[in-house]
Amino acid sequence: MLKTYKSSFKQNITPVNLDQYVPKVYLSPREYLKHREKEKCEVLKDLKNMSSGNLCPVLKHTIPFGVAYHHSGLTSDERKLLEEAYSAGVLCLFTCTSTLAAGVNLPARRVILRAPYVAKEFLKRNRYKQMIGRAGRAGIDTVGESILILQEKDKQQVLELITGPLENCYSHLVQEFTKGIQTLFLSLVGLKIATSLSDIYQFMNGTFFGVQQKILLKEKSLWEITVESLRYLTDKGLLQKNTIHTSEEEVQCNFHITKLGRASFKGTIDLAYCNILYRDLKKGLEGLVLESLFHLIYLTTPYDLVSQCEPNWMIYFWNYILPCNNYLNAFRKVIQYQHEESAAPTSFDMKVDKDIVNRLYLSFVLYTLLKETNIWSVSEKFNMPRGYVQNLLTGAASFSSCVLHFCEGRARQLYNAGYRSLTHLANANPEVLIGTIDHLSRRQAKQIVSSAKDLQLLPKERVFLQPNILAKAGRFGSRAVKDSRR
Repeated sequence: MLKTYKSSFKQNITPVNLDQYVPKVYLSPREYLKHREKEKCEVLKDLKNMSSGNLCPVLKHTIPFGVAYHHSGLTSDERKLLEEAYSAGVLCLFTCTSTLAAGVNLPARRVILRAPYVAKEFLKRNRYKQMIGRAGRAGIDTVGESILILQEKDKQQVLELITGPLENCYSHLVQEFTKGIQTLFLSLVGLKIATSLSDIYQFMNGTFFGVQQKILLKEKSLWEITVESLRYLTDKGLLQKNTIHTSEEEVQCNFHITKLGRASFKGTIDLAYCNILYRDLKKGLEGLVLESLFHLIYLTTPYDLVSQCEPNWMIYFWNYILPCNNYLNAFRKVIQYQHEESAAPTSFDMKVDKDIVNRLYLSFVLYTLLKETNIWSVSEKFNMPRGYVQNLLTGAASFSSCVLHFCEGRARQLYNAGYRSLTHLANANPEVLIGTIDHLSRRQAKQIVSSAKDLQLLPKERVFLQPNILAKAGRFGSRAVKDSRR
């Protein structure tokens, strides 16, 4: 039997049966349609205009009744427009994910939670208070209601959720791993805030994690964690350790950042991916394909979105393989028929790196988006939420900037040497490049000149980078990090 727990603005908790609690309906469906009808039409019109004439069929039918949904599947512009319409009172009911309830300032008279779970995890009191705190916001409403729908089996947990104390706040500096303590240490050394082991340890003692070390650290001490993290950065080639004997008994350990570490630091690259990025760029230098922009797009596809991708290779097959092979079109209907008739899709045992395959698929999405410049059409073609496609595009643009800064060592060398345009690089003499640029091999010099000539052959509208950036990019010859390996 389902029950709800009704909470007023003063946090009075009242258990009621769901079948007994029926909100009063003041307007008929026809009256809802007439309520601020002109503003609702404007919302629909704006949604259609910002989506190149496309409109979600669900929103098309629900917005006239003052109802809309809100989640990551919408683009940021769509979400913002719906939030403004709700705040203005044009929309009266929002169905949304827990992310909206906890992250966006949208006061409400009534908040209804359909279950005390986020995915499969039971709600924590901090998050629950944040979500129901939207109801009856002080200064906006004099009263508010929050309703939690639950099953009988969850009754005891919900009572503890409502009446229990707030959870304690703990530091996640060590739990974040490469984005936490190791990135912090790389920044400390890179900015020369602390370069010796003793200074870094002293800095850690002053952090929130250092204050809570007696609570959080059971197996290892803060000193051991500091030493292990610095050893990890040293082994990865991001930091270099110098040991100085100050006396017969005392030894001082100093650290300085390597070129690979500086590239990762300046490019704000996640340390989990810096070696992978260096490897990919090095391979790109050896054989960069410039017949199209696809190889460049692949190199700037963000790594952190790869795990969220679930490729649909049938879509790839219909859109990329068959159009390029006309003689296969005759088999298209037969293959499609067999695929639909089979009880389960045929599985292939292929020994491939899943991350590389998923990243390749995301590159196809970005490449299609570059050609079509319409999120709706790309979203429909790859059967992906348009919000996800937009996040992918935003992530790729941000990661491209990170890669540019990662490669800036070689790029700055070329730029300072006078190669400030694509034409300068294309007309350069590889032998002169070798004498001008430090640590540049003959093969790499020839590859840079060859890549610049290939880029000149591309149509102007497809060379979307500025000439000075192309001169800086060299391209992907980020051998500025190679010395750190020595």
